[in-house]
This record gives sequence, C-alpha cells and structure tokens, in this order.
Amino acid sequence: MASSEIGDGDRKVFQPLDPSEERLAKKYPGLSKPPAQMLLNRKKQNQKYFDSGDYNMARARRQRPPLSGMPGIPDDVTGCTPATPETVENTRHPHLLPSKLVHNVLNLFAVQVPRVVGVTHVLNFKANSMKRSANDTSVNLDKIQAVNGSSVNFEITDIGVGSDAGSINKDGNTFLNTDPENDDGDINLSLSHFYHIIAAWLSRLFNLKKRLPIIRWVKKYNLQFLQRDIIAGFTVALTVIPQSMAYAIIAGLDESYGLYSSMIAPIIYAFLGNSKDVTVGPTAVMSLIVAPYMSKAHVQYTIILTFLCGVIQLLLGIFQLGFTVNYISHPVINGFTSAAAVIIAISQIKDIIGIENVPRELIHQTKVLINRSRELMYPDLILGLISIVALLSLRQLNRLNINSKNHSLSWRILRKVVWLVCTARNAIVVCLAAVLVYVLEVNYDQPPFSFRQVKEISAGLPPLTYPKLLGFSMNTTDSGEKHTTLIQVVSHYSLGLITVPLMGVLESIAISKAFGKKNGYRINGTQEIMALGCCNIASCFFSAYPVTGSFSRSAVNSQSGVATPAGGFITSLIVFLVLIFLSPMLKYIPKAALAGVIISAIIFNFDYVILKKLWRIKKTDFLVLLTTLIAVLLLGAEYGLILGIGASFLVSLAPLASNNIRTVILDNVLLVKIGYGMTFPAVDYFHSCISKKLHAFEKKCKKANRKHIQLRAAIVDLEHLWRMDFSAATALMEFISDMNHKEVPVCIIRAKFAVRETIRRTFVEKFKEQTFPYFQTLENALNSVDVFQEVTQF
Repeated sequence: MASSEIGDGDRKVFQPLDPSEERLAKKYPGLSKPPAQMLLNRKKQNQKYFDSGDYNMARARRQRPPLSGMPGIPDDVTGCTPATPETVENTRHPHLLPSKLVHNVLNLFAVQVPRVVGVTHVLNFKANSMKRSANDTSVNLDKIQAVNGSSVNFEITDIGVGSDAGSINKDGNTFLNTDPENDDGDINLSLSHFYHIIAAWLSRLFNLKKRLPIIRWVKKYNLQFLQRDIIAGFTVALTVIPQSMAYAIIAGLDESYGLYSSMIAPIIYAFLGNSKDVTVGPTAVMSLIVAPYMSKAHVQYTIILTFLCGVIQLLLGIFQLGFTVNYISHPVINGFTSAAAVIIAISQIKDIIGIENVPRELIHQTKVLINRSRELMYPDLILGLISIVALLSLRQLNRLNINSKNHSLSWRILRKVVWLVCTARNAIVVCLAAVLVYVLEVNYDQPPFSFRQVKEISAGLPPLTYPKLLGFSMNTTDSGEKHTTLIQVVSHYSLGLITVPLMGVLESIAISKAFGKKNGYRINGTQEIMALGCCNIASCFFSAYPVTGSFSRSAVNSQSGVATPAGGFITSLIVFLVLIFLSPMLKYIPKAALAGVIISAIIFNFDYVILKKLWRIKKTDFLVLLTTLIAVLLLGAEYGLILGIGASFLVSLAPLASNNIRTVILDNVLLVKIGYGMTFPAVDYFHSCISKKLHAFEKKCKKANRKHIQLRAAIVDLEHLWRMDFSAATALMEFISDMNHKEVPVCIIRAKFAVRETIRRTFVEKFKEQTFPYFQTLENALNSVDVFQEVTQF
C-alpha cells in the first residue's frame, strides 16, 4: 500500500493511505501526497486514540471504538473515552457478566440501534456488580457504568426464568417493558422505538428480495432487455409448443396437457427463479417418470400428483433438504438418462410406423412392434424419417461455425435468418407437416394417403380446477360411478412421490448451475427448489402434469440472448394465444412429425462417451452406470433409479467394510495401524486381520519349535483414524480383553481427541476403570511395558 510522509517537528510520521487517497493518487499522478492538513488532522485523532488506550481495549474485546452522540441514546450512557485495561479484565469474570437475557437487552441498545442508523461503532458497557436471587428467577443489575466512567442507575427486575413481567428503569423512566399483559406480551420500547421499527421493516424487505428475485432485476430493466427477452421468449415458444405436445404423449396423456403444462410454470419461475436462462415446462425424462401414474380415466390423478410433487419440493426448499439430491451420483444420473433415451426412442417407433395399441413396457413393446411390423403405414414412416433427417440436418447446420471476412449487412442478415430457422426447426417441421395434412384433407374428398393425427384440442384456456384431496368420483365401465379417496390415489403413486420430486429437483438444479457457471452468475439452490415447487403447485390448478427445467429449451433461451427471466412471460403469452386462437388447427399435426421431434432430441441423451471414460478411469463407477442402465430398461424408471442409487451406496460404503488395517509383529510386539474411519462395517475385517496375524505368528513359532514364546505387547496406532463409532470401539475393547486373557498388555497411541474420548468412555463402561492404556508416542508405549527395542513406526 502507498504511504505518505509529513513533518512533525524533528521526526517524521509514516501513515498508510486509505483506499480513497490511493484512488486520488492514481487519478492525479502529479499529486504525490494528500494535503498536509488532512494528514495532520488524521494524525492527531489517531494519536489521541492510541494514547487514550481505546485501541488496546478495542483489540481486546474485538470491537471498534465507541461513538458519542448517537440518536435516541441518552448522553450519559455514551462516550468516547475507553475503559481502562483493568475494566476489560474485570468484565471477563464470569460472576460479573450479565445473564443471557440482560446481554441481549444490552445488545438491543448498543448494537442493533446504531447499525440501523448506519453507525458502525458499538457501546461498551461494564457490569460492576450483579446480584442473583436464590431461586435464580430474577436478576438485579445495580449499576451499569458507561465507558467514559459516568454511571447510570438501571434497575432490572423480575427478568429471568419463569418471570411474567419485567422492566428496565432509569430515574423512574421505563425503557423496556416485557409485561405480557401489555400489548399481548410484545416488548415495547420507548427508547429508539422508531429505529427498531425501521430495522424490522428492513429485515422483511431483505427477505422479500431474497424470496422474490424479480425485485432485484426489475429496477434495472430497460428497452434493450425487453427486446432481447421478446426474441428469446418467442424462440423458446416455437420450440416448446411442439415439444410439449410430444412429451404429453410420452406421459400417456392427450397432447393438450403438454400445452397446459407450458402455460403457467414460466410465469411463476419468472417471479421466483434465480436463473435467467432456465425455462420450466414438460421434459422427456419427467414425462417418462410420471407415465405409470397418469390415468386418462380422471384428470385428478394428474392434478393431485402435480400438487403433491410441488408441495414436497417446496418443503425440501423450506427445510433446506436439497442436499439429498447430492447422494445421487453422476454414474447413476448418466445411466438413468441413457436408459430413458432408449425407452423414449423405442416408444416413438409405433408412431413412426403408424401402429396403435402398443403396451408401455419396453420388452412387451419390442415384441409387439416386431410381430406387427407388417402393419406399418408407409406414409407415416416416410414422413417420420423425413422429419428426423430434416431436424438432425438443421441441428448440425446450427452447430457449424462459419467465419467469413464478409461482414456486409446482407451477410449478417442471412446468418441471423439461418440461425432462427435452425433454432425453430421443431416448429417449422411440425408446421410444414400440418400444412401437408391440411392440404390433403381440404383438396381431396378421399386423399391418396393419410396420416395418424393428434386428437382435437378444445379452443380456449383449460378450466380452472383444484386438487380434490378429500376424494373424487369417477365413472368405470364395470361398476359405474366409483368414489376414490386420497389414500387410494397415494397408494397408486407409491414410489412416484419420491422419484418424481427428486428427479425434478435434480434436473432443475443441474441445469441452473450449469448455465449459471457458463454465464457468470450465482444460483441459490434453496430458492431454486422453492421456485420449482411453486411452479408445480400453481400449474396443478390448470390441469398440468409435473414440470421441471428443460436443458434443450434452456440452451435455446441462452443462445437467443435472453437478458432476464422475463422471457418466460413472452413464452407463456404465446402459448396462451395458441390455445385461444390456433387450437382448432392443431388437430392437423401428424403424430409421425411429433415422434420425429422426440427422437431427434432424445437420442443425444444417450451418453456413450461416459462409458469409455469410466471404463478407463474407474471400473466400479462403470459398473454402477451399467447396473442403473440395465435396471431402468428391465424394471422401469422408478425401480431402476432406486436400484442404481443402492448400487452407488454399496460402492461408496465398500471401503468402510475393508478398512486400511496394517498388522506386523516385530520382536514379538504386535503393531496394529488403522487408517481413516473405522465404523461398524469394518468390525469383522478388524477381527479377521488380527486373527490371521496371530495365527501366522503361532504357526511360525511352532515351526521353529518355540512354543513357549508369546507376544510381549500389542500396540494400536490410531494416528490416521478420524472417526470411530460404538461398534468399532466395542470391537477394540474385545481385542483388549482377549489380549489381557493371554497376559499381553495393550497400548493405544496417537489417537485424536474425539476418537480418544470414544475409546475412554467405552473402556470405562466395559472394565469399570477410569484409566486406560493410552500414550502419545510409540516410545512411551514401549517403555511402559518394558520392551523398548528397535521397533520403528510403520
């Protein structure tokens, strides 16, 4: 740091420049030092502060020097002259320190109020005396002396355990009243009451900004941001409309439910979400997970699942339990997404070849497709293949980086048009296919060929509904009207109430963190989980199924240059307009085109590169990924995911069952060294290692005809042991007991404090003795058993 030099008689004083003076010196190089008068004034103030001893007291108590004249504080309890060092030492005596309640009261006056008005200093009080009653139900603090030596008489009465009322008085004036009969038991402050109200209001405002991120960025919103958000929102809408209709088919619902799910969630996320890039709505993986729990028999199955999913996610955020998704390892996630890509791609083959009534299970579905391959519809097959080729070609064209020296206006416009066409390729392909179907139906009474089309979507917005948690009635073909209770619905969901919310959180958090890292902003995971939960809760009132963050649409949003989460308003607005005005036209969309959209997007979720990496780097992780992939393919998404998580846990816990235990016998002394944590899975391994070493020692003695020779001591080195549970400590006590029966002394050396305490308590409990054989070094242990030889550490 730069310094300044000023004259002071015959000596020179060097002082560091503060940041403002440094900036001034950098801005004006000719000004080598600040004005002398400024430095002289600063030197006098600092010298007075050092000489008075305030500096030493501030360092001792880790507080800044007090400031007098604070608004709302009586003048006779403030001051700038510090207490003496003896005062500081006296305040550290436990019998002079005020109780916790009195300490909080002093903090209320001395810390909170000055901080509200922007003062960074605090008042320093000392307690001269304190008297406690016998039953400790009241505290009387006779005198509180201010730091400048002046005293103020305060009387604190009936404040303590079990007290009903109390007050702080000065000269008959009440400063704090805790009477529960006054104002419903609230604390009433006549001193700095206005500042207390401001502090509470500022605290609420701070939390409001934290829970509503829109407050932070809406103040900086301008026309440039609006332009970027409109472009991004429109581009995302062109992608989400065909995708959401296709994903609804994967979920086993009508295509309209996909549009309903894309309508409200972006608006809620714009208010509550942290990431400007993330778009919330239906996804392929989420549609696959919820598919077994959806039912076309009654919409309440969808609504209640969405509501419960949102509630669970909201509770995860409120109680900050989002860390639970960290226990799902990357091999499990990659195996699950790769298996989901295979299942979704195969499920769309039926729409490509035009076959209906195909079962959902992968194995049965594959058998049916093979057996009914002769029933394929060639128009649907050709249209589906053309759609896939066109979408993949446009995707590859968008990924090309064409660098040209031609920077003319026409070239830049051409590049923008190409980018827009490639980005909106899903909407363009689906619209062209719908136009083809429309032309055939309008111009021909009997078209030469036909396509399987989506169902007609009713015009207008979905009816406002709510989750009927008390039960609902549904019509069945067998017994007519049947009443279904919430318990029956929840039992129908079974594991879905665990897998659906967790996978939604996992997808959304992973996507938001990825784009936050890419674009340089931080993500609050807790707020992100709460935002996702609110999106699902709000969407359930509009007949939506569970939603989460979409990686493909978030990538489109980011590439479109979105500025704020307000792009979600534009996306939702366009979906609203499509439902209101274009719903009758959506029935012309062929299913083969939607199947092409799904296949061209989902095939890239199969990550074959990670298989090669894991095989070369860590084969155990490769086995976890392979186990998850096969389990999902054979057992389904939810059971396969749980089995993959279980396999990951087994791989992670395997080292605990085979702890790094080294045993060696040197000069008839058994040395045992245990590495890292020792818990209950490693107990059998510990006994096995000791038994093998002792058996080998006895066998060696018999072979050498030295049967009378036995161990002279056993030393357990716990230098690298950082954790030990009760089972491991009990196993160690059993080892000590066995050695004692053989008259072999056991010593424990170099254990950390936490481990040593666990062993000591277990030793006292088992042997009823207060001392146990522990030593700090190996030499001390050997000396204690009189076997000190050339035994080295290992």
